[in-house]
Amino acid sequence: MKKIALMTALLLAFSSLAACGDTDGDDSSSKKSKKSSSDTTQGYELNDDEDETEEATEEATEEATDEPTTEEMTDEPTTAAPDGGEDISFVRGKVEGTSYISEYGNFRFDADDNWTFATDEEILQMMGLASNYSETKEELEKLIANQTVIYDSHALQKDGQKNIIFMFENVRKEGADPDTLTAESFLEILKLNLNSSQNSEYSGFTDIKSFNVGSDEYKYFTVNTQTALNNNISQTYACKRVDDYYFGIIYTSTTDDFAEFTSNFRTAK
Repeated sequence: MKKIALMTALLLAFSSLAACGDTDGDDSSSKKSKKSSSDTTQGYELNDDEDETEEATEEATEEATDEPTTEEMTDEPTTAAPDGGEDISFVRGKVEGTSYISEYGNFRFDADDNWTFATDEEILQMMGLASNYSETKEELEKLIANQTVIYDSHALQKDGQKNIIFMFENVRKEGADPDTLTAESFLEILKLNLNSSQNSEYSGFTDIKSFNVGSDEYKYFTVNTQTALNNNISQTYACKRVDDYYFGIIYTSTTDDFAEFTSNFRTAK
């Protein structure tokens, strides 16, 4: 599988937390930190108006809203299986208030008012599709569904201490057989890629463990790294298989509290 597909979500989560870690600074230094940390995230093909879009993204992320920020997609977008088999339907999740809900992944994350969710435009930017934001809703749905890696939602705690990304990775499109690729081997590949990463130093990898959301079993591991300000942070990558995808949960925090944090997870059905 491609290294970039496995790693950019963790790098993005790391960059988001590093950008918000210095909450005592003034606004100008905070924005400068955000700009610097976002430069460490590799692999995104932003549009020609990259600087302008990044500035808009930074301002939007800093402002919380009580209204849903991610519009519900329709039930229809599909991607054709590469081997010519039956089409696999992908339905994007939605944000309702302070909850992320994915019917397709049978998953729900309930946050509180201390969290803010990325807008649709910010999600498109994460996938390098920001230049397509002017497309119709139907066109955007098809465009997103055809991605190998789909960032479904990104939530950030307002004090900058935690963030979480929800994503779907189509392993068949990456050349792997989802019927033989296990969650454990998927995570072991990620471990190897992180160990060889030139962007950050990772240490303290845990063994791959399990937890359940309802009857759905997830595999996960936790790893430690440091921000540009030399603050230790903890990152957890959890996943389960959904059709040809692996549904990933990438949790980044200044404390190693993922086991307790899973109390915010529910099934959607």
